[in-house]
Amino acid sequence: MSNDLLKGFKYANLVDSGCVYQAKSATTAAVIAVPTTAAIFGIQNGESDGGKSYVVLAAGAIQIASAATMCTLALIHSPQLIKPATAFTSDVTPTNMKPRAGTYGGQAIVDNAPTAVDNGWYPLSKPSALNIASLFGANIFEQVEGMVVIPPGGTWCLSCIANATSVTVQIHVVWAEIQL
Repeated sequence: MSNDLLKGFKYANLVDSGCVYQAKSATTAAVIAVPTTAAIFGIQNGESDGGKSYVVLAAGAIQIASAATMCTLALIHSPQLIKPATAFTSDVTPTNMKPRAGTYGGQAIVDNAPTAVDNGWYPLSKPSALNIASLFGANIFEQVEGMVVIPPGGTWCLSCIANATSVTVQIHVVWAEIQL
């Protein structure tokens, strides 16, 4: 397929170049209030100054379980303007979006339950309605399309806010590692 044919596919060339990755959190209870320093999921750019930036393309949440009543959930995020007080732990391995691209060799530190610097939480998605049963159900997928850039040394934290802690989720992020 020629590049002319790929023009209608926004990310085809980027994915084909092998620089687009994804990762998801462990199953975690959603929060019922805006957190202070506790996040569900975070990415730290481990590149040195002048290195690649991480351009966030999309983020989402998969509802794993919910209360037996109607619930809602939404993604919130906290861009970290300064380095974290507590170093992130690399406990999630990113995967390349390009099939058969091999193991991850980048510098991202992807962390379940990182400690965030409380410099504000902001909405990232519209709320999604959940099933009226304690089953898998709603999911959120937001096209971020580069509106969040994690510079070398920077971090980005996410959480999922819902009206019940019985709502459990996995948060998913897709990003490109590129030199800006």
